[in-house]
Amino acid sequence: MSFDVESLSTNVPIDAAVEAALPKLENDPSLADRSTDRGPSFVINKRRAAKKQTVERTTNRNKEDRNTLITAVENQPITAEHNALQGFA
Repeated sequence: MSFDVESLSTNVPIDAAVEAALPKLENDPSLADRSTDRGPSFVINKRRAAKKQTVERTTNRNKEDRNTLITAVENQPITAEHNALQGFA
């Protein structure tokens, strides 16, 4: 029997799983005995903030990359081939 790598990972949406686990953790009376004093809401809020920051950073980077590409294309010198092709237009 063989397995491919894809079958070893799950397709569970992480955000949904975390949100579903939060109420269970908050209502667990023995959690304080097994964890730090910060609790599950602190961890979840840190995760949300980190995710938001990552999305913002990625969005800004994509905008910068797009603007750099547009600037590079706009500033390219017109070549002799381009000029020659314009004669056919």
